[in-house]
Amino acid sequence: MHFPHRAAITSIAGILLACSFPCHAAAEPLIQYGGSPSAYFSSPDLAIGWHQSSSTQGVTISATLGLYQSTSRSSDATRIATAYLTTALGPGTNSGNLVSTNTVLVGGSPNTSSAYTLFSGLNLSPGSYYLTISEGNDVGWLTSSSPSLYQASGDSYLGAFSADLTRGTVDPYGPASHFYSVADSYSPASYGLLFSVSGDPVAPPAVSVAPEPGGGGLVAIGASAAILFGLLRRRSHLAVQRVTCRSSRVR
Repeated sequence: MHFPHRAAITSIAGILLACSFPCHAAAEPLIQYGGSPSAYFSSPDLAIGWHQSSSTQGVTISATLGLYQSTSRSSDATRIATAYLTTALGPGTNSGNLVSTNTVLVGGSPNTSSAYTLFSGLNLSPGSYYLTISEGNDVGWLTSSSPSLYQASGDSYLGAFSADLTRGTVDPYGPASHFYSVADSYSPASYGLLFSVSGDPVAPPAVSVAPEPGGGGLVAIGASAAILFGLLRRRSHLAVQRVTCRSSRVR
């Protein structure tokens, strides 16, 4: 006879348990500089930057890289590119500004390119971030002559940057080199570097406010208080009667 009650309790417990786990939406683009690859931009250190106003989780960062034709390599050679994600760029940047670093092997036929995943699964707080790629020989970061820039609400593109070789040798720590801003424009040609940043925006915690009692609530509270007061008064009256009866018997 108790099975329906147990089933109901089990169902309610299952719903509460399911609701206790957050639902994760699919990653969405945050900042993206896209377009058909058209030319290589090569420098010892290249960088892009963006600013985000909210926290994101599960962040994936990719860039379009390739090997250009060179007499110094065979057609099947690969080269190592080192990627840095930092919160600063230029002289003075150090390991204290480092969010993550990674290396990728760039290969393929000459004058071809691919989108390489440089980082994944990152959790980023609000702030400015810079992706620097120290490319090495024969590695190029692809640009587009017909680019498209996408910026999610609250996110903004800070531009593309190249190591300034006129300021002397580049810093061994790529993000700490002297940089100049790459002039990227939509017409007629662009030197914007192709990259993509995607992730799941983290919603700010909801602020719970206790609702004010409505008219029905006030009536219920008043009725409960009246009943409680009546019960207490009756108990007190009965106690007085018992004391009076005992006093009469003593006499």
